[in-house]
Amino acid sequence: MVVMMGILCVGCSKEDEDAKSANISSSDPEGTVVVNMRNDGENWIDIGIGNEIRINSANNFEGRYSGQQQFVSVGKVSGLSAIKSIPSTGWASTVGVVPGTGYLAYDSWGHEVARIYVVEQMEGVSGGIIGATIKYHHPIETAIQLENTSIEIGGGAYRWGSYQGEEFTVSLKAPTSYEVESKPNWIGSVECYTRYVKLWTEYNGSGSPRTGNIVLKNSMNSVTLSVTQLPASDNIY
Repeated sequence: MVVMMGILCVGCSKEDEDAKSANISSSDPEGTVVVNMRNDGENWIDIGIGNEIRINSANNFEGRYSGQQQFVSVGKVSGLSAIKSIPSTGWASTVGVVPGTGYLAYDSWGHEVARIYVVEQMEGVSGGIIGATIKYHHPIETAIQLENTSIEIGGGAYRWGSYQGEEFTVSLKAPTSYEVESKPNWIGSVECYTRYVKLWTEYNGSGSPRTGNIVLKNSMNSVTLSVTQLPASDNIY
């Protein structure tokens, strides 16, 4: 972070730094960052979603890899804290930079989402728009909503010289950040992504089905995913 901010502040004046401090308000979420982004095509900013974004010469947000980073406008808002939900439609690879407007940025590779708020446009000494002052915050947490809260999964099989469990993915209705609070021991690992959760079970050679709960949580809520694993057809016990 120290290195990044050092890069961002190259060429910034004391007035720029004073403006950044003044633009942080008590309503902004903890960890809010304020930056002045020029529209010269060279001012790439890492906002935490996995790849950098910039403002191009047409005064649009865009990602470093077209199509991998997506943006959506949520319209006029009072600030970052007012961006509380993630739309399922309206995403595009570029979107116009409008003062007083809130946005969400998503990276399909890292599956991360960040909030953006455009404070104001930056004008050059001789006139004309040279960029914008923005606030951003990552990660964004909204209520966890699973497409399925109860799943049934196979018991595993003998593969590649060993008895192995199964892999399963459950999609989220909307992207968000969260973590695993608890899980049964026979579920080997759970990976949390903003758009889905992926789990791996151990081989179930007991001859009987087993059921356990995975509890996922963030600051907004917690949800329980009930997992039933059937016995493996080639059980070894």
